Amino acid sequence: MHAVEGGRMGRGFACVVLAAVLASSAAGSLLLGAPSPTSGGPIKIWEGYARGWVTVTQVDITYDRGGFTVTLPVGYRVSVSPSAPASVVVDEPSMLMSPSPAQFAVDPGDPTTQDGALTTATLSPGSSVTYSYADEWLQGFLPPPPWWCTEHFQYTQAGVDIVLGGEILPTALQDIIASPYFDSETKNTQIDVWNYLSEHATIVVGKAPMWKEIPSTAGQIISVTVAATNIAVKGDNSGSDVDAHGAIVSDRIPAGWSVVPGSYSVTPTSETQNSDGTKTVTWAVDLPAADVTGKDLNAPTPYQGIKLRYQLQTPRLHAGRIELPRAEVDTNADETVDAHSEIPIVDVFSVNRAPTAVITGPFTGVEGSPIQFDASGSTDPDGDDLQYRWDFTSDGTWDTGWMSSPISPPVTFGDNLVGTVTVEVSDGELTASTSAGYTISNAPPRIDSFFVTGAVEGSPATITVTFSDPGWLDTHTAFIDWGGGALETVTLTSTHDPPAATGTFTITHTYGDDFAYPITIAIVDDDEGSVLQDLTVPVSNASPSIELTAIPSGDEGATLTFEARIQDPGSDDLTVSWSGSCSGWSSLVFYPNDPAVVPDPDPSPQVHPRDITDTQTVVCGDNGGFAWTVKAQDDDGGVTTLSGTFSVGNLPPSVSVDSAKVGVSEGTQVTLTATATDPGSDDLAFSWSWDFGPTDLHVYYNNGIGPDPPGSPGGTYPFTASDASSHTYGDDCACTVTLTVTDDDGGSARYVTSVDVRNVAPTPTIKNVAQTVPGHLPSSDLFPFIPIDFTGAGTDPGSDDLTFLWDFGDGSATATSTTFNDGAGPDPFPSPGGTFPVAASSRVSHSYSPGDYLVRLRASDDDGGSSTTSLPIHIASPGDLKHEAIQRIKALKYVAMARGDKEFLEHLDKAEEEVWESLGIEDPFEPVGITVALGPDVTVTRRGNNEVRVLLGPSWTPKLPAYRTLRLAWANDAVTMIDLPRGWPNKDLSFEGRLRVDAWLQRFDVTSSHGKRGVTLKFHADDVSLPVALFLGSDMVAHLSFRYEMEPWWIDATHLNPKEGEEVFEEEEDAVEALLQEEGGPVSCNLDERRWTATERATLASECDLIANLLVKADELLALVALGDARDTPIRNPNNTQEVQHEIAEAEEELLDAYQEWGQLEYAEAIEEFGEAWEHAQDAIRAANRA
Repeated sequence: MHAVEGGRMGRGFACVVLAAVLASSAAGSLLLGAPSPTSGGPIKIWEGYARGWVTVTQVDITYDRGGFTVTLPVGYRVSVSPSAPASVVVDEPSMLMSPSPAQFAVDPGDPTTQDGALTTATLSPGSSVTYSYADEWLQGFLPPPPWWCTEHFQYTQAGVDIVLGGEILPTALQDIIASPYFDSETKNTQIDVWNYLSEHATIVVGKAPMWKEIPSTAGQIISVTVAATNIAVKGDNSGSDVDAHGAIVSDRIPAGWSVVPGSYSVTPTSETQNSDGTKTVTWAVDLPAADVTGKDLNAPTPYQGIKLRYQLQTPRLHAGRIELPRAEVDTNADETVDAHSEIPIVDVFSVNRAPTAVITGPFTGVEGSPIQFDASGSTDPDGDDLQYRWDFTSDGTWDTGWMSSPISPPVTFGDNLVGTVTVEVSDGELTASTSAGYTISNAPPRIDSFFVTGAVEGSPATITVTFSDPGWLDTHTAFIDWGGGALETVTLTSTHDPPAATGTFTITHTYGDDFAYPITIAIVDDDEGSVLQDLTVPVSNASPSIELTAIPSGDEGATLTFEARIQDPGSDDLTVSWSGSCSGWSSLVFYPNDPAVVPDPDPSPQVHPRDITDTQTVVCGDNGGFAWTVKAQDDDGGVTTLSGTFSVGNLPPSVSVDSAKVGVSEGTQVTLTATATDPGSDDLAFSWSWDFGPTDLHVYYNNGIGPDPPGSPGGTYPFTASDASSHTYGDDCACTVTLTVTDDDGGSARYVTSVDVRNVAPTPTIKNVAQTVPGHLPSSDLFPFIPIDFTGAGTDPGSDDLTFLWDFGDGSATATSTTFNDGAGPDPFPSPGGTFPVAASSRVSHSYSPGDYLVRLRASDDDGGSSTTSLPIHIASPGDLKHEAIQRIKALKYVAMARGDKEFLEHLDKAEEEVWESLGIEDPFEPVGITVALGPDVTVTRRGNNEVRVLLGPSWTPKLPAYRTLRLAWANDAVTMIDLPRGWPNKDLSFEGRLRVDAWLQRFDVTSSHGKRGVTLKFHADDVSLPVALFLGSDMVAHLSFRYEMEPWWIDATHLNPKEGEEVFEEEEDAVEALLQEEGGPVSCNLDERRWTATERATLASECDLIANLLVKADELLALVALGDARDTPIRNPNNTQEVQHEIAEAEEELLDAYQEWGQLEYAEAIEEFGEAWEHAQDAIRAANRA
């Protein structure tokens, strides 16, 4: 399809259609206006659309237009489904929007068409009506009803279906179309509509859902969306502010309805409770107009809108139809409604209501007796007959089926309880349930029969009892008082079947003395119901008995434990005693029957058959055979005695060492400890034997004074002694240590420990790096082609030889030296007795070309241990020396500025500039290019060789007035602050910078200008040596880096371009001449002598002299490197040999002259001579390379 432009920016529609006809264009898309809602009639268009009975589509119309037949997409067809139950009415100007704010999401690839507003019409089921474009209708080309275009900047597109959103044409536009006219293509009602939209903020508002069906029950949720859209437009030539500022969008919550908490997508600005029970909620919103500058007419107009969502919750409703309030908008917040939505419709259908279940209660009963429940108070609001069913224990399982009687069947409970009965009531469709409590009381048990059998003391008596309980689910416990404080509890078993629980139990009891004992039996159920029975139990007397155990044997010095078991069937007191050889026997031990009652009374009915164990512990200090006796007696005169012998054997001593294997490094002392124990009273001797070492002997006496005599059972036993021995190995080895411990009776123990002595690698260090440099040059630099003295050292904890190996890091041969441990020859293995620790040193010299090198020193011992240390060194290049000279010149410039010596500062500026130029910078520091790194929302609008302009984007606009300073942060951490006046964003400002930063005079301009697109900052650099960042407050705007014109003089830091390198020497001459006074005599700076003391001038002269020497040294290195290259360049043509040698000789002669000039402090002349030497070297290289 071909897009045809129509009605744009005041041009009449007629001339555009004529152009389309003359061009023979077929039907296509056309730029027209937008739709609107309706009301009244049987079914409004909004409800019909929401229920699927209505569709709205942009369509082509073929018609005669002033003698030409045209087919153009200028119609909107509204169609009603035959299934619609009634006619559909458009009762108020209804908005058509494509895409619609009601759409959840829009595919950018979907076709769209012009927005517009339908005028009123009525359509019967199965019919359709085609609305005509209003401009054509006004001119008589198309019939009514018309639709009015509200989207000036959009092509029409046939076949596009419209999604309705419930928007009604705003009142102001309704007033315009109420009196249609057509005077000309530029003066008619359609033009008036477009003109209004370009001059006034115009908001339309829709409300969804437009129709919904819900049940009458409370708590229904309706998700509401209020969509507000500003359909006004603006462009480059707009003279009116058509953005909506603080527009008020409002909606009302019906009385009795509520908003689900937390469901607002946007929190309302205000909520007002109205006197009629409704609640008004409002949102204050800003909605910009659509910017149509340069707009593509195939794309939708970029309208700005907002969707306000929340959820309505209904109360209980009556069946029928409900109209919800319209959403409204007050565009300019003047308390006048400018537009509103359609009236949403809610259809409510009724539902059956559930009955009410009622139980009269509470209820009471007794376990084992029947009870009934009553639900006759239940009702049904709809008068339905009711059915009942019962859950007697409310356990979720119904105990009856459905029945018509509200009285439950009788139910009997086998236990007392407090329970809940539940009844469910049904009207045949819906149910209700309720519960009521009941209390079932307990019935006590009863004893039906009993039988008693007597016994002798210490043996059990027996009683058998039969009982029953009407509560068949009860459990039972018997409590027996046996007399004399003896109580017993027995858990009983019984049947648990209706109509009663029954059971029989037998109990026994043993008495500790003879007597006729009265007892009482109580049976208690689990609900505390009980029954009592009194009885008598006859008990006769019995005689006691005693049993004794055997006795063990053991070793000397060991603890020997004897044990005896004494038993008595009666509750008697007992006494036990022991005697025998050795020491430790205790006296008589008394065991009362009852410690609280001594002696034991007669009778003592409590059952305490005595069963005690008595132990005896003794120790013998020597071996041999010994006697023992034990005696037991009760309180009735019974006595038992038992005797025997026991033997004690001898034991040897034992020894333990702290470790079986020890590891240690050579040169480190190792200490071993041991503990020996002898069970007898013996002396102990420790003998340590070390490989490659001495034998160490230590003796420990039992009595601490002297040797132990033979046969000493009364000495100290067991006897323990601890000992230690130490030794240091000077070399690695696998050695052993043997410990022998011997007692004074010839017993001994032996223990061997392995000692693993590990080699330790030596430790190297580079202790000193020194260079003797002629002339006045910094001692901190290392210079090429001059020997550097390196001093290294190494230490080793063992008795080893040390070998040093130097690697200078430049590919040259390594240097090696060895120091012998004995000073004579190689160290043997092992050599634990050599000299240790050992220390040695090594000294070497080496010279370098310019560059960076890593010097390594490795120290190795004769056992394979080695370690390496390294030291990075930098050999100054000509470029390094020039940069050091620049930094020293900058330091002098700060001194000159502090003293106010402009003459000195001027010469220093000149000297620094010449050195920079010697490095290839053509005009230090005039930029020829700028690199920009931008802050957030900042764009470059223009960039030149030395100027850049940046535009601050929309996000900066609201915060610009708050900024009080423009800050320039230089790369050397210096900061330049520019104060900003109040209201500066609306002013044009300029700052001219003439500042010394990094000792260089920075010359630049910063300007600020205000335009339609925002604030623009311009940075113009005439002479800037450092990168700089621009900040507003603490927010970065841009970071600027500068590029400078470079001369092709340098190949690298030590080589110059053969064609143009002589320029470097000339610039250096100029630098020296600017730095130093030309007069003869001692070296002095170019300064105003009136401003300095003699001492200060001497100090400054020394520094100027050092800077000049750095520059001369740099040029000397350039000449030497070039001369070295000339000597190393192969001669391609032997015929050129003489020429090459001549040029090399000339270069060497110039070098000698240069050194002479240098020695006479004629620095500029020395530089010139070095330059001449360099040129002769280049001539030699060219001759060597010439074929």
